[in-house]
Order: sequence, then C-alpha cells, then structure tokens
Amino acid sequence: MTDAQVEPKEFPDVLHLLSYMQRKMLAPKDQWNPHLECKYRTAEGIQKAAKDILPEGAALTISDKVMAMGPCTGYVYDKGTAREIHGQQVHIEATATLHYKGGTISASASAKEALAKKGTPDPAMTSGATSTYARKYALGGLFALDDTPDADETHARGGTEPVNGGQQKEVMMSTEDAKQLAGLIDKLSEQDNKKLWEWIKGEYGAENLKQIPASALTRVTNGVNTLLKKAEAKSA
Repeated sequence: MTDAQVEPKEFPDVLHLLSYMQRKMLAPKDQWNPHLECKYRTAEGIQKAAKDILPEGAALTISDKVMAMGPCTGYVYDKGTAREIHGQQVHIEATATLHYKGGTISASASAKEALAKKGTPDPAMTSGATSTYARKYALGGLFALDDTPDADETHARGGTEPVNGGQQKEVMMSTEDAKQLAGLIDKLSEQDNKKLWEWIKGEYGAENLKQIPASALTRVTNGVNTLLKKAEAKSA
C-alpha cells in the first residue's frame, strides 16, 4: 500500500467518520440457516464489524427504551389459521449512536413484543429477543447496510448517504398477504413449521404473521417453498 492509499487515522468530524465506516465496513450475512437455505446477520456481527474499523477516540453505543404499552389487537398463526387475539403489547426502540470529537449521529428502529398468550416463553426472553431485533435494524440503519439477500454477499457499501438521527418505519404485511402466507404455511409439517417460526423470530423478531414486514414477504415465502420442496423430495 502506498502512502496515498493509507487510510486516515483521524477525521474532521463524526459525519466524515460515518461516511468512511459505511464505505469500508464488511458485515455480510455470515450466519447460515440450513433449513431455509439462507444466510442472515446478527446485531453482534454488525457490532464486531464496526469495532474492527472504529478509530481511536470514537465510540459506538446502543440503548433501548420502552416506547409504549397498552391494549392492542393482533394476529397469531395457530395450526394453519391466522386468528385475531387481544392483549398487552410493548414497543421497544433501540438507538445506535456513533460518537466522535464531541459530535454524534444516531439511528433508531423499533420492534413490538409478541402479544402475551398461553404458552408464551419467559417475558424476559421475549423482551430480549425484541430488543435484539430492534438493535440489529438500528445498527443497519446507522451503517446503511443493505438487507437484500444478494447485496449482503458483496463488500462494503459505497456512495450511500449517512443516516442522521432517522428512525426506520417499517410497513407491516397486509391482512390479505398474511392470509395467503398462512395458507402456504399450513402445508408444512409440524416440525418444519417450528423451524420456520424459529427463523422468522430470529430474523425479524416476529411471532405472528402481522408482525412480519411487508418487505420480507418474498423472502419468507421462498423459505416456506424451500421447506415444502425438501419435504416433497424426501417423500418421493
């Protein structure tokens, strides 16, 4: 590497540092789900990638806070049927902040806890999973990480404007899409159904169809089809 190619050790301000990190950060989806045959990334993986290129004097912090708590209506998938349930629900907002030379830039993302119902895991586990999901997308927003399946296999992202204090607002899956997906999921075996929902919860923090982002519909549908094809091949 020539002197002209040596990376700067200092930056004028936090905005220039963020721009540099967005271009240089390597945070591919390095986790593999063998059942759905797809890769995914974790909040921990993004944090490690950020630390690898974080210069001296800079810091990355992540915080959580409860945004709302109150009665609500939602849908859960239960033995092939998307049914309406009522209960208490908590919204958790995570904020990732980059600190440098007295300046800060933040990005936030929120996630909803699953509605409490019979058989729900320990509330602490539910809150932890929801917080992890929100943190993952807050970090993704801050560092402008592309969440499409193919783009995650490329190197660092370039030419992307930094996120400055913005909050991601996801559009959830429509009722009609949820019903169609429920019909497809209904074709899965009990074991494959469990595998699918374990992946959905880990990837999107969702425990019912109405909590799945609309942008994830194609990916989830492909995952279901993959499981169906594998089951068909085994029975052939």
